[in-house]
Amino acid sequence: MIQKFLFFSLMIFLPLYGDSLYILHDNDLPFNSDDHYTSGVQIGWISEGYSGELNDSFTQSYIQSLSSIVELVGVSFSERKRAGSISVQGMMITPNDLERTDAIYDDVPYMGTLSGAFSLLSWDSDDFDEYRFTIGVAGPNSGAEQLQKTVHKITGSIDPKGWDNQIGTRIIMQLEYVHGIKQYTGNFGDSKRFEWFNSYYADVGSFYCGAGVGSSVRYGENMPLNFKSSSGLLSSSKSDMVELEHKNSSLGWDVHGGVHLNFVGYLYLYEESKRLGYSFDRPNILPVLNAGVSVYLKNFTASLDFFPSRSTVANPTSTSFARINLSWQF
Repeated sequence: MIQKFLFFSLMIFLPLYGDSLYILHDNDLPFNSDDHYTSGVQIGWISEGYSGELNDSFTQSYIQSLSSIVELVGVSFSERKRAGSISVQGMMITPNDLERTDAIYDDVPYMGTLSGAFSLLSWDSDDFDEYRFTIGVAGPNSGAEQLQKTVHKITGSIDPKGWDNQIGTRIIMQLEYVHGIKQYTGNFGDSKRFEWFNSYYADVGSFYCGAGVGSSVRYGENMPLNFKSSSGLLSSSKSDMVELEHKNSSLGWDVHGGVHLNFVGYLYLYEESKRLGYSFDRPNILPVLNAGVSVYLKNFTASLDFFPSRSTVANPTSTSFARINLSWQF
């Protein structure tokens, strides 16, 4: 999986000239655990803004092509800013006991995913939209087994012995729409703000079908003029990665938090596990809590979020993890 990530990232991102590159990593190590949703990685590119000029650059052609597709369903981008994004992401799910070689039918099975996402971002001063298409694979071809064994060997952790029982291959094809609203902004002096955001999303496809709503707040100094939004179980919203240039050039920061509800209609992990005889439960509503901090310094942005007892695709009751997101502007 490491080789696949490097290959796809080089092939996709090296030819691109745009606004920023980012890497996002989830891991449950800060909560002293190594099971269920144990790790996730996303590497992505977000373009410069769409200028509307006809030229031969990949960025402008990419944004215009995605815009033309979305406009077929009646969406208008008049008076709205636009950008494009491409990302590669993967995740790993494992049972609690990594030393057992047999299938553990009263826990979750082993599973990994590897996918690429193509997004169109659109916003104005008050709201944000993201239209995303994801294609990839779940199962042995994701390379998750090799990645976890390599990482555990390097860190001296337990060698996971049950990957021979991972669930079978599934082609992932997903369509997702995210809408975020800046509900309230309160200014304190020249550079400090408090903001409240509401959002919702819908996600349909071969791996997951569901929808969600969320509410987030943040307070900080010299923050960019962007958003905080919910997103589906296989993705993360890019609403807080646009307009990074529109902030004071000095040091900026924020503290933020939110509560989100995911409504699950279909989940391949659960349905395939049930067919194979696994007995873990999947509720229809998955609550998500998060709290974190962000730091902004010139062309660099770093954020750290904690998801205590977050309900995930693997374990709807007790999985916790931390997320770090690093972004560099060109």
